[in-house]
Amino acid sequence: MVHTKVIAMLQRARVLLILLFGATSAASAETIVREFSGSGTEETRSFTVQGPWIANWRVWQDYGDRDVANIEIFLYDAATGRYLGRITEQRGDAVGDRLIDDSGRFHFRIVSRSHRWEVTVIDIDEDEARRLRRDAGGR
Repeated sequence: MVHTKVIAMLQRARVLLILLFGATSAASAETIVREFSGSGTEETRSFTVQGPWIANWRVWQDYGDRDVANIEIFLYDAATGRYLGRITEQRGDAVGDRLIDDSGRFHFRIVSRSHRWEVTVIDIDEDEARRLRRDAGGR
């Protein structure tokens, strides 16, 4: 339970920083496009975003064996249904981000048996994307 509270606190702090710095800095504009939450396996509603953007996730489990439970998040083209790739696969409680350069209308498929999850789509500008790539070692 304490671990879940720490993850929730870190997530709220990150969103607060995005709102504060995104609102005050023209050089690093970040906008929350869509937020999704749920538990178990689900397809999200579609969303439209211009690249680059970030898929941010937070997953946690209130019960069960954290070592065997896992969650996967997949990205699909909402217009065609075409599979575009796996965003993440996690075991246990986790928080993470994935930078995506593609523009379009998308939806996520979240596959999980015992996790609760939140996924946030964050629109960012090219300067922020370059900074993130540089900080990640060019990935």
